[in-house]
Amino acid sequence: MPRSARPVLLRSKLEPPRVFGETLARPRFLTTFAANAISRVTLVHAPAGFGKTTLLREGFLSRDPENAAWLTLDAADNDPGRLLFHLLAALGDAETEHPLETVGLDKIVTSSDQISRLSAVLRRLRDGFCLFLDDLDQLHDPAALGIISRIMKEMPNGCSLVLGGRTYPDLPFGRLRMHGQFLELGAGDLRFTPDEVAQVLRQELPGQRIGKQTLESLYSSTEGWIGSIQMAILSAKSSRDMDSVLSSFNGTNTELAEYLAEDLFERQSPGIREFLLASALLDQFSPELCDTILGRDDSAALLQTLARSNMFLSGYEQETDWFRYHNLFRSFLLSRVDSLGADRVKHLRSRAAHWFSEQGRPSTAISYALAAGDMDLAAQLIDASAMDFFAAGRLSTIEHWVRPLPAPLRDQYPQIMLAYAWSLIAQQKQPDTAKTLIDSLERRNDLSRELRNEIAYLGPFHDALTDRLEGLADHCAAVIAADHEMSAFSKGVLWNIASYARLCAQDYSGAAQTAQAARVEHGKSGSSYGLTYAEGFLSRLELAQGRVESARMHAETVVAVAEEAHTETMARMAAAMLSMRLAFETGRDQDALDLCAPWAGLVEQLAPPYEVLDFFLIQAELAFDGDDYAGACRLLGQLRKTGRTRGNGRIEAAAWAMQAQMAARRGDLGAAQDYLERAGTDDRLAHYDGAFVAETRALGEMIGGRQDAARVILDAAIIAARKAGNILALCRLNVLLVELEMQAGNTTAAETTMAEVLVLIRREGLTRPVLRAPDAVRRAFVQCATAQQIDLPAGGLDRLDPSGPARDLPPYRQHLPLEPLSRRELAVLQEMSKGCSNQAIADVLSISLPTVKTHLRNINGKLMAANRTEAAATARRLGLIGTA
Repeated sequence: MPRSARPVLLRSKLEPPRVFGETLARPRFLTTFAANAISRVTLVHAPAGFGKTTLLREGFLSRDPENAAWLTLDAADNDPGRLLFHLLAALGDAETEHPLETVGLDKIVTSSDQISRLSAVLRRLRDGFCLFLDDLDQLHDPAALGIISRIMKEMPNGCSLVLGGRTYPDLPFGRLRMHGQFLELGAGDLRFTPDEVAQVLRQELPGQRIGKQTLESLYSSTEGWIGSIQMAILSAKSSRDMDSVLSSFNGTNTELAEYLAEDLFERQSPGIREFLLASALLDQFSPELCDTILGRDDSAALLQTLARSNMFLSGYEQETDWFRYHNLFRSFLLSRVDSLGADRVKHLRSRAAHWFSEQGRPSTAISYALAAGDMDLAAQLIDASAMDFFAAGRLSTIEHWVRPLPAPLRDQYPQIMLAYAWSLIAQQKQPDTAKTLIDSLERRNDLSRELRNEIAYLGPFHDALTDRLEGLADHCAAVIAADHEMSAFSKGVLWNIASYARLCAQDYSGAAQTAQAARVEHGKSGSSYGLTYAEGFLSRLELAQGRVESARMHAETVVAVAEEAHTETMARMAAAMLSMRLAFETGRDQDALDLCAPWAGLVEQLAPPYEVLDFFLIQAELAFDGDDYAGACRLLGQLRKTGRTRGNGRIEAAAWAMQAQMAARRGDLGAAQDYLERAGTDDRLAHYDGAFVAETRALGEMIGGRQDAARVILDAAIIAARKAGNILALCRLNVLLVELEMQAGNTTAAETTMAEVLVLIRREGLTRPVLRAPDAVRRAFVQCATAQQIDLPAGGLDRLDPSGPARDLPPYRQHLPLEPLSRRELAVLQEMSKGCSNQAIADVLSISLPTVKTHLRNINGKLMAANRTEAAATARRLGLIGTA
């Protein structure tokens, strides 16, 4: 169209585009466009689908329509005459004092006339007026952009201009920014928050329950890009498995890939497309890195161009020269990277590996070498860094690196073999693979002195963590005696292992000697990690022998050493587990729980068996004491899972034994017997924790009314504990014996045993064995201490005396649930006790399946049951339902 021709007024450009369907209100942005808060110029720029136009529309509609104007720009507006024509139409339509008809559009035929008229109209705008210009990225003609610049300059004070577009425009914002009159909202600002995404899902998928993990996966991939979220929702609506579609959504989704290809990728020049594909091979990139791997020298300028074009490129706040692509855009690019050719892709990744290695970033370098399939380069890089990463506790990283290496290549590098073996051992994974690696290393005769030192204790360490303790202490001593050049650290580790083995065997004298030897060697080597465990074993054996104060002194040393070695995760975890055990045995329950909290997850992965058992059993016992049976069962379930994952039967058996004790205390003899049988499948539990197993079996006999059988079990266990000097076990067994004598009516025998236990409590503060007893037994201890004038430490009597109503469990506890069951819950309970499935219950009672599940949860909670079987057994015992 010639510039002198009369334009045609397109009134659709003067109104915001219509929105079909419901949009999510975003109140946090509405204040941006409030008349009293808006900046002189506001720029909203982001790639398509980030909600720019919707946001501008909401801002426009929130204002007084008599004091705002809208204009949607298009490519034809690069004609300055046409642009001015529609600007004047927009402004004239909003200017009530000089309506559009008075502007005389039919007489405006030259740009100079229009510019003069524009200036006049701008001067007459009322205070608080706001002009919204959308799709500013359509303008590229300098004259057209100059008109926008003139509006920015001539807009009266108190008026404002809002600009929206996909790219950062070539306009003079510097002075406005310097004077605080410019507000910029980019893609990072427009991203939907996780809460907003959740709202959109609820709005678009009513009645569907979207899991937290699904929401997190969707948000991680989309990074709050609402356009892609809407595409994910459309895909989910057409699928039977919505969760799967939403959680796996990525840039290869058909609709999204078509959009990215048509709207972005294919519009770029061949050179830009190649740069996008090549740089997408990198998780993050800088101009220097791109220049190096691509063999060019203009990456800095090219990246700035891409950034201004909003090509889904993000910078890092702390590293201004580093960039990355939006997750979905990158996955789209990677789906097309084969067009570069396999050899070129491998070459680019290998060059990236070399570059990162030269920059002192081995982890990233190794990742790129592995991605390139350049195993020789990867092995060289791993060999140089593996032991450093092991020392830093990066165990899963080492495993991830080494696993893809071919075994013949891996075995050329002893340090890689050693680091890999350590990572598997420390994580309690693949014990057979670890053993094969150890055997292979021990057979080699080409190892350095340093590596031989490491390998000396590798096998014994593996045996200790997998509970192969028979003869282990003697083996460690023999290894030390056979190698006169062994390092102090290696000797210290071997003596620690020997101490642990003797402690488990209740050889407290031998455990003390070997722990002292370990302490000496670790003092020479300066190893805080080794010293922590040496002092920890000394503390544990003192505690087992009932010497709490001595145990506390060693524990304080452990904590002090661990605090100094703040980078030693294992040392700090060992200190926490030891302190937790001491707090538990002396009745400081909340302290014990607080010490547990920071180590959840890590204990399951890295801790030795005795720390794993302490961590879960202590928490489970405290949960049970607090009437949270369901919570206790969950913890024991986690413990069993950890035992299975590690292939450690003793851990599984201990969890079953504790569950058996709890079931017995609740009077569920059938469940207790079942759990006890499961616990008896691993002989190592009885060998290393004989007192614990004896307690469990005796308790089952007591609750079943078989006092004589219980007494036989307890007498044998008490003799063994006394012989070993295991005072802690002796206290627990004696408290249970008191309970037995009280059941049998043997008051004198019960008081004699109570007095023995109270003396230990008075001397060392070992209150846990009494605290875990039923309330009737605890009250008897308080009465005995008062009658025999046994002085306990300050607050000791108050701590032993149970507060509130009695919480004795069967055979003492016979009361109904604290909260009665509703009529509907009783009906569900009756059907459940018949063995009906959830669906069958729903059909019989004419209720929905989710309602049945809700009732079952409530029933378990009120009856303090862990599952349907326990709920039914408890209900029968309490007379809530008939006997089967």
